[in-house]
Amino acid sequence: MNLLNIGKQGLIANQNALATTGQNISNVNTDGYTRQRVNFDSLPALGGVEVSSIDRLADDLLTRQLWSDLSSYNQSSTFSTLTAQLDDLLAQQTTSVSDAMDKYFSSLQNVVDDPVSDPNRELFIAETEALVQRFNNLDANLRIQEANVNTMIDDYTSQISTLSENIADLNDKINIAVAANKPTNELEDQRDQVVNELSELVSINVLEEGNKNYSVFLANGQPLVVGATANQLISTPGDAVPTERSVKLVIAGNTTEVTDQLSGGKLGGVLITGMSH
Repeated sequence: MNLLNIGKQGLIANQNALATTGQNISNVNTDGYTRQRVNFDSLPALGGVEVSSIDRLADDLLTRQLWSDLSSYNQSSTFSTLTAQLDDLLAQQTTSVSDAMDKYFSSLQNVVDDPVSDPNRELFIAETEALVQRFNNLDANLRIQEANVNTMIDDYTSQISTLSENIADLNDKINIAVAANKPTNELEDQRDQVVNELSELVSINVLEEGNKNYSVFLANGQPLVVGATANQLISTPGDAVPTERSVKLVIAGNTTEVTDQLSGGKLGGVLITGMSH
């Protein structure tokens, strides 16, 4: 009877291990999936073996380094893209004011050299009007880029709020699973994937609390997510300059200005570009 019991337990335990292996193989191309490992414990009293746990093979240090690198890369990439657009606007011959100013001063010098020449006067007037038009066009293009930057800030703050809510919801689901003694590996994978997306938008610090919950903080220490509660990041017209965006964090109905304290990610790259304007 004891041998039958040992064999039965060994069969069940290894059947679970094979199922986990199959799960790993079938999800090899699944974004965010973390490979799992089955841990066995012996049963000295009754004899045999049992599955003690199924662990995610995730390295906490590497995961946090990934979040930091995603934030740094996306800030640099966004800043580079936006400043390249500005550089093109100022450097291209068709939009640059430097070329128009060269022609303006050249025509002015011709008028100075021969002030009674009607052609020189007419050319000077034409180049003056062209220079004014070039400045007007540059101003219009800069305003368009400023509007685009403001739209990006609105979009990114909205995305950050949505992702924060998703993390809080997954924290809640993990709490429920832990309380019911159910596996949470897939839920943790989903949450790490959401944190990846969040770190692409802004620099964050993540602390793992009890019951495997994540608390997520902005770089300045302000909380985005605490347990099953998510705070909202919003974009509003600036108090000093209404055409510029101000980013604020809403916590329990109280609003805190955080624009100058944000860094990293796409939002950080856009904010740096806006400040450089």
